[in-house]
Amino acid sequence: MYAIEIKPKAIAQLRKAAIWYNSKQLELGTRFLNELENSFTILAINPFYAKKYKNVRGYNLKNFPFLILFKVDEENFKVSIVPVFHTAQDPRKYPQ
Repeated sequence: MYAIEIKPKAIAQLRKAAIWYNSKQLELGTRFLNELENSFTILAINPFYAKKYKNVRGYNLKNFPFLILFKVDEENFKVSIVPVFHTAQDPRKYPQ
């Protein structure tokens, strides 16, 4: 399995999204975080499952409009979660 490393900027974005979801509906932020956790488990098992955009891979959440962007370090068996991306944003803003 691959280790999951979440970059500080991604942590801040995810925290902000969870707070926003909780402000809209009770427990919605918790459901968002649970879906993230499940996604990280999938990526730890097989990070190559996700689509690739140049040197960054992306994994779409199923129930929320977010794309988890990450890089795979095959030598060290590590997946680094870089800033997440709300799918309503302009795709030209994907990190390179």
